[in-house]
Amino acid sequence: MEAVLHKLPGQHYIHEKGFCLSYLMDGLHGKIAAVGVLPEYRGKGLGTAFMKKAQAGLRNVARANGEGELKSLEIGSKTPRFWPQAPTDFPQEVKDFFLHRGFRKSTEPVVRDLYKDIRGAIAPPEILERVSKMNFKFSPWSPELYEECMAKQRANFSWFKAYETLAAYNQHHEVMVALDPDTNTQIGWTLMCSYSAIVSNIFTFLPLMPSKEKTGLIAAVGVDKSARGKGVGLALMVKAIENMRERGVEGVFIDSVVIRGFYEQLGFETCWEYEGYVW
Repeated sequence: MEAVLHKLPGQHYIHEKGFCLSYLMDGLHGKIAAVGVLPEYRGKGLGTAFMKKAQAGLRNVARANGEGELKSLEIGSKTPRFWPQAPTDFPQEVKDFFLHRGFRKSTEPVVRDLYKDIRGAIAPPEILERVSKMNFKFSPWSPELYEECMAKQRANFSWFKAYETLAAYNQHHEVMVALDPDTNTQIGWTLMCSYSAIVSNIFTFLPLMPSKEKTGLIAAVGVDKSARGKGVGLALMVKAIENMRERGVEGVFIDSVVIRGFYEQLGFETCWEYEGYVW
């Protein structure tokens, strides 16, 4: 918990009977990462006080930073990552707690976390056969590949800071890169982090997976616009999982997935589902 909380500055409130963790993202968007009150002290106003305190604190930070007024407040967090939104299996009384305090349920698609045990088959035979016929090249990231990778990450994707962080800690090997076989230019990337990777530290619940401390993380999967629709993403996943297994990873976690069908064809299954509550 200490390692997670120190990743980003936040507005946190602690009481002997509960706590609230909140963050300001992108200047004007507030996130309530977690709020908890001991069962015997619920219904006495402490949770409401936490929510009001967090909202006021985030507003003050936004103003102090010269950003203006807080534009939104949402249940969940990205970095550090407890839950991306509210788990769908929360009791209705928990959901009502947010609804009765000015939040509304989002109409956006349900977000899911996925998991796959990779001690057996990496993917179904038909997928492996399809990938074997593709003519792409693959390599773990390296300092020599840094400049091109980061230029394309910054131009195309919002998650580029994860790549910057891995490079800053000399953990380039926690990324798989796809390359065009003719030009040797980079056309695809994915994080393929082991449990010890610096990026994995922001995911609080990785140890809750069946593979525990042998759980790896796949995230920030991206394909260059010029190479989309050719199977690069699928092949990238297979090669990344192969590499992770060689490094001792036994299970792979993928967080905050909205798309349907892509990861499932590799054998990933839903472990948690989430729905948005926004103010």
